[in-house]
Parts: sequence; C-alpha cells; structure tokens
Amino acid sequence: MYDLKPYLKVFKQNLTEEQISRFHCCFLQNADFNFFFDRFNSDVIEPHCSFPLFSLIKLNYSLLTASDYLATAHYMNQWKEMLLDFGEMDENLKRRIIYNAETLKPYNKEAYEAISRGIIMNPDNNTEQNNANLNALRQSIAMEVIENVRIHSDKSLFYIEAPTGSGKTNVSMLALAEILRSNNSNTISKVFYVFPFTTLITQTYKSLCETLGLDVGEIAEIHSRAPFKTGSYDDDYLNYLDNLFMNYPVLLLSHVRFFDVLKTNSKEINYLLHRMANSVVIIDEIQSYSPKIWNKIIYFIANYAKAFNMKFIVMSATLPKIGEIIDNKDLASDFVYLVTDKKKYFQNPNFCNRVHFNFSLLSDMTIPLTPDDKIIYLERLSKSVIEKSEEYASMNSSYPNSVFTIIEFIFKRTASEFYSLIRSLNNFFDEVLLLSGTILEPRRKQIIYDLKSGEKRKKRILLISTQVVEAGVDIDMDLGFKDKSIIDSEEQLAGRINRNVLKKDCELYIFNCDSEKELYSGDERYKIMRNLGVEYERILKDKDFDKLYNQIIKQIITQNGNMYIENITDLMQATANLSFRYVNNALKLIESPSISVFVPMLIDTQYFNDYRSILEEFHISYEETVSGEAVWNSYTSIIQNQDEDFVKNKIQMKKIQSLMSNFTFSIFPNSIDYKTLETYGYEKYGYFYLKTYKDVYSYEDGINTTILSTSQYL
Repeated sequence: MYDLKPYLKVFKQNLTEEQISRFHCCFLQNADFNFFFDRFNSDVIEPHCSFPLFSLIKLNYSLLTASDYLATAHYMNQWKEMLLDFGEMDENLKRRIIYNAETLKPYNKEAYEAISRGIIMNPDNNTEQNNANLNALRQSIAMEVIENVRIHSDKSLFYIEAPTGSGKTNVSMLALAEILRSNNSNTISKVFYVFPFTTLITQTYKSLCETLGLDVGEIAEIHSRAPFKTGSYDDDYLNYLDNLFMNYPVLLLSHVRFFDVLKTNSKEINYLLHRMANSVVIIDEIQSYSPKIWNKIIYFIANYAKAFNMKFIVMSATLPKIGEIIDNKDLASDFVYLVTDKKKYFQNPNFCNRVHFNFSLLSDMTIPLTPDDKIIYLERLSKSVIEKSEEYASMNSSYPNSVFTIIEFIFKRTASEFYSLIRSLNNFFDEVLLLSGTILEPRRKQIIYDLKSGEKRKKRILLISTQVVEAGVDIDMDLGFKDKSIIDSEEQLAGRINRNVLKKDCELYIFNCDSEKELYSGDERYKIMRNLGVEYERILKDKDFDKLYNQIIKQIITQNGNMYIENITDLMQATANLSFRYVNNALKLIESPSISVFVPMLIDTQYFNDYRSILEEFHISYEETVSGEAVWNSYTSIIQNQDEDFVKNKIQMKKIQSLMSNFTFSIFPNSIDYKTLETYGYEKYGYFYLKTYKDVYSYEDGINTTILSTSQYL
C-alpha cells in the first residue's frame, strides 16, 4: 500500500556504502533484531552521521506495525475494500490553499498585489504610531516572507522571527502556500501545525479554516480536549482510524505529541512516524521550553527534514538564530531566515513603543519575605492597580471611563489570593475576573468572549491571571501588571496589550512579588538574567532579545563540547548505538507530571454545542445544563462494563474523555493544592474526583484559597 522507494532513496543518499551493505546483510538474513542492532555500534557508525539508519529502522517499524493494525481491522470487520484514503493532500487541495491564501483575506490580497506590482515596502516610512502603519508593517513582513520562500523554495528549514502581534500565524499560512506553489512541492502530502498549548491549537484551527478555506474533512485538531471527530464516515470505527492515524491533510497538535512521534520507542505512538514523511511542519512558540533542550529539538528537526523530505517553518517572537545552537556549520546554513532584518520591525515604534514598560514598582515595593509581608504587599499592589486604572479610565477618549486591566502572577495561589483581596477592597472595577490554570475550559472561553465583545468595552474590568494568557489568548487590554519572571514571559504579556495600536498611554508595570527562582531555577534564561542588571530593562524596551539569547546559545554550544556533562553528543551517540529507549528519554518537553482533577458540577449547555451527539449517545441531559456527575458516571460505566471489542472501547473512551475535558483542570501531585483537595475527593481511573467540590471549588473562582495553608505552590 505504501511505496518505500522514495523513502529508501533519501536514506541511501545519506548512508555510506559500508552502512548499506551491513544493513542489508543483517536485516535481510537475520530475523534476530538484537543481532541486527549489535552490528551497528559506535565503532561502525560515527555519531554525527548515524541518524539515517536510526530513523530508517523507526520508519520500517512504523510501516510494519501500522500495516498490521490496518490489516487486522480489515479482516475483523470483513471490509470488502481496502482502506486507501489516508488523508493525503492532492493537487486540487494544494491549488485551493494557494488561491485562498492569496484572495480570501483582504490584507493578504493586498500583499500579493503589491508584490505583483513590484512595490517595495520601507518600514522606515511607517514610524508614526497608528493602526494604519502597524498594518503596513504586517504587510511588509508578509511580503518579505513570501518573496524569501520563493527564492529559497529548495530549502527545508525556515525561520520566522517577528514581533508579538505582527501576524506570524497568518504569515506562516502564506509561507505554506508558497511552498505548495513551488516546483518542489510535488511530494508534499500533509501539513502539521504544532503548538505548546491547546488554546493556540483551537484558535489557529479557526484561522486556518477561514484563511485557507478548509472544510471539516480536511483539517483536524489532535489533542485531549478536541471533540471526537466524525470525519467522512458514518462508521465510528473508520472515524477512529482516521483520528488514530491522522488521516487528514492538515493537522494541529501539541509540541509534546509531535516530538513524541519523532523520538518514541512506543509502538502505538510510532504508528504515526510514516505520516510525517513528505510534510510541511509549522512550529510556533518554540521558546516556550527550557533552553537546555533547544539543541535536541533542532537536532531532530534538521535530521528529519533531510531523511523524511520534510519542510519546517519555526516561529518565535524572541528566539534568534536557532540554527547556530548546534555547533555544525552545515546545519546552521540550512536555516533560511525569512525576515532578513528583524530590527527594522522590532525597533519600529509601532512595535517597540506600542506598550511602555514601567519598572517603578520594582523600586517602590520590595519582595515580601514572610506570609504577613506578602499580605501587606498585595494590599499595596491592589491599591496601585486601582489607582493606575482610574487614571487611565479618566483619560480614555476612545471608551470614556472604561479600562481593561490585566495583572499576571507567577503562581496560581498568589493570583487567587490577590483575587480574593482586591474584591474586598474594590470600589472601582465593574467586574473582577480570574483566569488561572484551575479555571475550567468553558469559563475560560466565556471570559475571553466577554472581553472581546463590544458590550463589555464600556466597562471597567480587571483580569487576574497566571501565565496561561501569555500565548494563544486573543485579548486586547489597556493596562498590564506583571510579576517579574523571564524576558520571554514579560514580552508575551505585553503582546496582550494595545494589540492594534488603537490606544495611547498603554503601560505594563513590572513588580516583584514571588521569587521566580522557584519556577525557573533550572532555566538558563533566569541564570543569565540575574546578572543583567539594568540591561534587563533595556532589552525589553528596545526589543533587543539577541542580547540575552546570544549568551544562552554560546553557553549551549560550550556545553555541547564538554565531555563531562550530558549534552547533544550523548544523543548522537545513542542514535549510533540504536539506543531507542535512551533517545526517547533524552528529550522531555515537560518534566513534571500532573494529575487531572474532575469537578462534577453543572455547566451551562451553551458550551457543549460541539458535543451534543456525544451527550445524546450517552443519554446525558443537556436541556439547560450538563451534569459533570452524569458525565463521570458514563465514564466509569465504560470502564466497568468493557465490551469484547477492544476498539469499540477505545472509541467510547475517546468520546467521553473529550467531553470530560470541560470539567477538568490539572495540578501537580506534590503541590499544596493537591494535598488540600485530597480530603474532598479521591483518585480513581486516572483522575482525582473532587466529590464535595462545593466546599473548595467554584466555577468563577477556581480553588478556594482561604481554606488552604499559606505555603506557596505552583
């Protein structure tokens, strides 16, 4: 069913004749795979050229196990015809994506028309702060990316570094369209959009449908919160296979899921590896993870690009020159930087002065050392927030006497404490909202929808949050306050303020309440930031992120050459030794495990429009509200009454778990949260069931911190 010749041709080009000879000898004549592995140890394959064989074995294992799975499904279901639709992109869809990217959105149409007329945009002509000039800069970035992809269409590694709010997601769609337009796109069969957060996945799903004109059968979200996708079939079994094997032309998934496929030694996850071949992969917010794994991420990206005929577009608002992380000149030269002179955008007033950083609170208020000090600190901070918000509202000419203020804390507990405190002191804000990691998804959607609605714009609103708003939350605030952490985090929150340069005097106040060391002690950015001094402020004001990241990249390269610490050389050695388990464990995007807390409360039916067929299937009422308890009972019933058909059980579980995601939030099992909640529920079937939730949890407020200890938690 799959033609291996294109894959083998690529691998043959990357293997030496000796390696090919040894591979054929072992693989074809010996069924004992241990014997096969023993033939390729480090004294046969040099670590720096070991990846082709490593990935070829993974590819063959993927094809073998996936074929076996599909053949078994075919036999057990007595299908008359073979399953041949693997959701690959045909020429008609490619042409439609190219056409729609160029025409559906007026601003993209203008960019293409400007290119066709030979217009050259000069950002220096758009320095006055206004929305028209901001849009002109966005168009200039789009045009530059389009033209650079056309010039370098034969390349496989692209990088888009552009300011927060410059429209990177839209620009990535134009880059995708140009890759598909090029003569090198004949083999492209899939597109993957890869994000760190499900909020970004959901938001981009909508944008892709609107900008590229994709139908529901051409795009899918692959994550735990996504509803079970019914796809093109009436048969749930076939729809399940489409989800399992990602049989859609365009897919959106998380960083964790994507890199698991590239590195895993697990059979079920490795099913998907062959689907990665001949694809375009757009990876956003790569700076979300610790610098200590950046070199491993680039190692996988660069090598899979060559081995599997993949094209990568990597995007970030802060991380520079990622190709240089691995000390390999050939690899570094493979990256094409689609925005050639980023400073002309980053340092344009429409980006660098859109929000003014204010550091006065760092000197006015010293970091609290005791619980009592913290209470006093938060009281002073609440007064400053109210005072600054009153000042802005009184001068707001666009929306008289209105202000949208956001304050972000490092820790969920502090955010909840401040939420309780300021509500008791508040005599100014019309609404005080909490958006943290313990707020359920329907409530999060409601808050974001309200903040974007015209009706709320006349009000005075305070949004209290944690870092969940930094990326993927499409809101536009007037003022901001932020607990100091790392430069990336500060810049991301600034991107939620005055997004379209329609307002004046927008500021982001930096304060220092909780110690960022607890969260970032192992992060090289934090270690270097401690010694920056006043440079910290200058980097944020001037958007000179290279000042920080050049030091980090230099340090990573130095560590890669140190034989006494674990580094990228160990990963290369593991691929040479075919140590699949070591390779899998070498790259962990998320170090700390979490546990899902299920809250069996009633939630308004309006948030379950995408789940109505599932609710009906499980006989769960949804007239006015959906009962979390009824959802939980359906979940436990599936587990306790297993059907003989294994796949049917998997389908039922996938459906109910997508519904359950609306009633769950995640916490760390070693946190103060969890230890306190233990007395209000119990662990069962992979969740913590918060049985008596009314005593400790509410829909609007999340966890009730007044009953918790004063110890700090994450």
